[in-house]
Amino acid sequence: MIRSLLSRIFMGKYGPDALSFFLIILGFIVSGLTSMTGILIIAFVGYALIILGVLRMLSKNFARRSSENEVFLAMLSPLGKKIKQGINKSAQRRDYRFFKCPGCKNTLRVPKNRGRIQITCPKCGERFERKS
Repeated sequence: MIRSLLSRIFMGKYGPDALSFFLIILGFIVSGLTSMTGILIIAFVGYALIILGVLRMLSKNFARRSSENEVFLAMLSPLGKKIKQGINKSAQRRDYRFFKCPGCKNTLRVPKNRGRIQITCPKCGERFERKS
């Protein structure tokens, strides 16, 4: 019964996307800060974010909402790549050491416990010596 009601409400509407979910979750977080700070205006900002997220879902302007979501995802993409790189790097820390090339600042991975080694950057050709 609730499912059919929701499908009737969302019929012909844009529906949920990443930006809408982000706005709603951010709204709950911001409105939750009111209990810690006691500043009432923060709650209103949180509620406004939640309402904006819901209104985006109920919009009939598919092209506009889709383009807004694409811009949001494009802005979020570099952050996601950095997070994935950090996760991969932390998983490899047991077997490898990571160094920055002094020439091009590229991150280089070398095996651990090899003593003092000569490292050559594959990007710029800079050679430097480090203890692994």
